[in-house]
Amino acid sequence: MDILLVDDEPLALENVYEMVPWEQHGFRVAARTTSSLKALELFLKHRPQIVITDISMPHMDGLSLGRKIQEAEPATRLLFLTAYRDFDYVRQALEMKAANYVLKHEISQNRLLGELLRIKEELQSERTRISRSKRSVISDVVLGKEQVNDIDAIEALHPYLEELGGSLAMLYMKTPPVYTLGGETLPERPPLDDDQLKAIENAHAEQCMELQWLSAFTIDEEGLVFILKLPSHQSYLFCWNEVQIFSRWLLNQLQAFKQEAARPNLYMVLQTERNALQSSFRMLSQMSMSGVFQIPGAIIATQIQSNSQLPPAPQRTDEGALFGLLLQSALRRVLQALAEGEAEEAARQLDKLWNEQIEKNQDEKALRYVLRELGRELSGRYQVEMSYALGRSSGEVKAEMLKLIQAAVAARQAYSRWVLKAMEYVRKHYSNSELSLELLSQHLQISSAHLRAVFKKETGQTLSDYITEYRMEKAKELLQRGQYKIYEVSELVGYKSSQYFSQVFKKATSKHPKDYM
Repeated sequence: MDILLVDDEPLALENVYEMVPWEQHGFRVAARTTSSLKALELFLKHRPQIVITDISMPHMDGLSLGRKIQEAEPATRLLFLTAYRDFDYVRQALEMKAANYVLKHEISQNRLLGELLRIKEELQSERTRISRSKRSVISDVVLGKEQVNDIDAIEALHPYLEELGGSLAMLYMKTPPVYTLGGETLPERPPLDDDQLKAIENAHAEQCMELQWLSAFTIDEEGLVFILKLPSHQSYLFCWNEVQIFSRWLLNQLQAFKQEAARPNLYMVLQTERNALQSSFRMLSQMSMSGVFQIPGAIIATQIQSNSQLPPAPQRTDEGALFGLLLQSALRRVLQALAEGEAEEAARQLDKLWNEQIEKNQDEKALRYVLRELGRELSGRYQVEMSYALGRSSGEVKAEMLKLIQAAVAARQAYSRWVLKAMEYVRKHYSNSELSLELLSQHLQISSAHLRAVFKKETGQTLSDYITEYRMEKAKELLQRGQYKIYEVSELVGYKSSQYFSQVFKKATSKHPKDYM
């Protein structure tokens, strides 16, 4: 926290400077002077948070200096020192909301340091309160939430809304999520927590960058939004360069906090304004969906015009319909090879589909669709869990899928025909509440004892446990769709009692069914 020292007596000025171990307590004497006129110039240059000044000085007394300082920066705290016990001085100082009034003959290290630490605590509390209020107001604007109609409340919000005037830059930081075999994504925490954000904001204040930091906050529980004010009367090229410098600096700061392999991407829009913040965020959020195709730590920029809206969703064109047909045709070849247990052919067809359809078009929806369809086949025929984590990038997902196909087919080929037939029957009839070892053995026309022994020997689990495990995987899929109530899911996976189903589900997954809804 920066401090300016002012006293027309050199010995008194030196005495105050030597009295306190400034840096040890988080302070820094930014400047000191014996001239009140020079003091105002130094204040405007360094903008210290605290000014310690004598009152009785030639040319301009400390009270006049304090008034000019508070006109320039109302939040500045003033600590007056004087040799005079004059009530009029005290009254005038308190009218300016001075931090305190200390007589020189009473001053000591403990007294001065105590006052400074109290002021520091008050400033930090006030800064935290203002930061939270500003963050709340700006995040409401970004999310398009209605502002309050109460006049007093509007006046309280006005300073924060006024800061959003002029040309702005918005940055959206988000780590690409991990995709699962079922085409879902695993929840991702924001790249930084509140304490780390505050530390980066403080570090930015020390960088003397051209961009003004307005706010930064978590949004949609997974990403971070940064709002910066661009310098006025500067060219687009100048602003673009400054935002690029800030973006690289921000990603470097992130690396100091986060050592994980996963690096977030940074999506940004330049020359937006307050009325376009909501549409700007929606645009950046849509752009982040392509993060699976980006290099980790990528910086992707776009531009939006004032008061612009997002373009309407693209209509289904002949070209789009053709792409859909080509994708489905290519996917059928992969599924056919899997159904026939041809791992090499399935992998070859998937690699071709991925390169020519998904990577080429960078279509995240197509990626999810392919994963869901392959997931159903691998889950149903090869007992691979739909929640199997594949990776964050398109390349990682494809590589893991190719390995998974090889491993799943190889594992299935290790089973005898009786075990494979039993698995196939369970896959088709898991919703039958009467499904059991006896029913399966009757269908396969072998003894239940032989089926029990063979199944346990080859799979390492009992047939009853396998049926339960398969039903629970199907139950999780149905619950996550959000289309069914718990009792309906219970019936769909072969349980007559929803209460018993919930008990089995919790034992198998350590969670209640409602936790998946």
